[in-house]
Amino acid sequence: MIKILLLEKNVIFSKTLEYHLNKDKLFDVVAICKEGSEVVKFLNTNPVDVILIDPNQSNGYVMTVQVKKEFPKIIIIGFSDDGEYSKNRMLEFGAASYLSKYDTSINELIAEIKRCYINL
Repeated sequence: MIKILLLEKNVIFSKTLEYHLNKDKLFDVVAICKEGSEVVKFLNTNPVDVILIDPNQSNGYVMTVQVKKEFPKIIIIGFSDDGEYSKNRMLEFGAASYLSKYDTSINELIAEIKRCYINL
């Protein structure tokens, strides 16, 4: 089972994402954090394999750097609508991948999570 944490402020989006990801038997969305400050606190007591982070919300860039430093085995996937600038920064800060919220289907997201997890 791949344990997933979402860092996303938009409740409708995060709950919809949680619903669709949990339909895949390999995934378990274990938490949704609205603020970056919640992430490390959660990770200190809960194992997670993958974090989907919108870098433009809730100190997502800072969280990416901090998580990669403190929990280097966790896979981070940037998931935003901010284009090449965010993509390049997220990859520079240690994200395994970056996907566009506007252009990525749920099937593409699922495939990318699995690809990143397998290539660990």
